[in-house]
Amino acid sequence: MTAELYHSPCCYYQRTTILTLEEMSHAFYLSSRQLNRILLQCYHTTITAYLKNLRYNTALAYMEKGGMTLREIAAECGFTDYQQLRRMIQKQKGPETHMI
Repeated sequence: MTAELYHSPCCYYQRTTILTLEEMSHAFYLSSRQLNRILLQCYHTTITAYLKNLRYNTALAYMEKGGMTLREIAAECGFTDYQQLRRMIQKQKGPETHMI
């Protein structure tokens, strides 16, 4: 069941651009607290951290592919605005990182 919990957000995320902890909990018939407990115990991450990382990696993949503006990528990946994505990239890669 834990492998299903860990890999399912990828498929679920691609069908909806906004995914909340409550939606994930509901999908697996667990409380949000129990879902976080299981993921933390098995994968050393919370669902919130996992989804944040998923959005970030998806955005990087779009950036590498090209053809989209940072605003379009941010919207596609579920960020509230492109500045949020920009700050996350700079935090991960450093402030001198060049954006699209």
